[in-house]
Amino acid sequence: METSVVLSALGCLLAVLCLMYLAYKQITPIAFSIVASVVVALFSGLPIFETVSGTFAVETGSYVGQYLLLFVFSAIMGRIYQETGAAKTVANGLAKVFGANHPFIPIMLATIILSYAGISNFVSIYAIYPIALELCHRANINKRLIPGCFCCAAWAVAQVAPGSTQIHNIVPMEYLGTGAMAGALPGFLTAALMAVLSILYLNRQVKKQTSQGIVFDSYDELGTYGQDENAKTPPMWMALAPVVVTVVLFDILGINVTIAVAAGDLISLVLMYKYIKPKEWVQVFSEGAKSSIGVLLDISLIIGFGAVVVLTPFYSTVIDWVANSNWNPYILAPAASAVFAGILGSSSSSIALTMETLGDILIEYGVQGYNMDFIHRLVCQAAITLDSLPHCGALLATFSVCKLTHKQSYGPVFVTTVVIPLIAVFLFEVPLCMILG
Repeated sequence: METSVVLSALGCLLAVLCLMYLAYKQITPIAFSIVASVVVALFSGLPIFETVSGTFAVETGSYVGQYLLLFVFSAIMGRIYQETGAAKTVANGLAKVFGANHPFIPIMLATIILSYAGISNFVSIYAIYPIALELCHRANINKRLIPGCFCCAAWAVAQVAPGSTQIHNIVPMEYLGTGAMAGALPGFLTAALMAVLSILYLNRQVKKQTSQGIVFDSYDELGTYGQDENAKTPPMWMALAPVVVTVVLFDILGINVTIAVAAGDLISLVLMYKYIKPKEWVQVFSEGAKSSIGVLLDISLIIGFGAVVVLTPFYSTVIDWVANSNWNPYILAPAASAVFAGILGSSSSSIALTMETLGDILIEYGVQGYNMDFIHRLVCQAAITLDSLPHCGALLATFSVCKLTHKQSYGPVFVTTVVIPLIAVFLFEVPLCMILG
């Protein structure tokens, strides 16, 4: 292997380790993403200033511009749900069905429903968090476990499962000519396995935390209606109406998701106006919009870093190796997807890159008799194994919305989105596909 490739690989490794360490130390992503990009450029022989001011800055800014309004409207909806008591209404209904002491199943189900409805996980966290917070309040569980539950449901289970409406499931369909339900049997079994193992793990963590005296303590986040048990809250139909409107506009009528979420905000305002004092509505919109900026910027900075990594000799070498490998496709496809996810910190980018680099090769395997539906599902579900390492942009966004840090919550997230998916995909799904296909 050429010296330039070795140095580039070392630089990428050091940069990712740098991202992880600084994220744990709660250093702002603005600082650690720039430092990491400089390290990658330095070791890869790229012009440092041009790389940081050009590729990194431009890609970061492009992502901000593309998703700014979506994040703002989504954050406003989440704030409305908190302050009007709509989140409490939904939480009460879920608690009655599943029991006040079992919050993880309803949190997962609510997240999966929104994901299957086509709502982006960057959007759904704003709607799920206030509901999850209320459920944890009722069960006296510390909110540190919310990201582990949400991320498992949103990333590991829903967005890459058969029938998903997310981009993760759509991209392989376009490249491989498969359907949305491709690999249904191994896909659903793997998703169920990940969900069950994650819930068992989270319940065990609750017992451990409770024994250490770590219980619910986020009363300041519950809003007026969370703190006053006797306060009047919106009825269930009213609490669900904004979400239903958003889903109908986006999924059924095909309206742009940003417009659909904005319409949901408008419906929330019209229906729940009386549940907040008139003079406080301005603050609700202001605080909601302001909270979205940091979340969006955190994600955008990691996207910018990923764009720098794509320019390196190491990255090109990895792609060439994968494209020329003679491994069994049921091993090659998920392995490539997982590796790309770890490098880029993004499952959607990993799936797109796997299809771009291996699409023709995988199609040829289909001609040879391998099951393309299985390959489709393996690529999707392997992408959510290493994508949620500490430098993952979506992870930073989730922690930001939940007002948590890596130190507080990354442990459970790592288990439910890295350890369990790795076990489920490579020790269960891959062997199953090799047996069936």
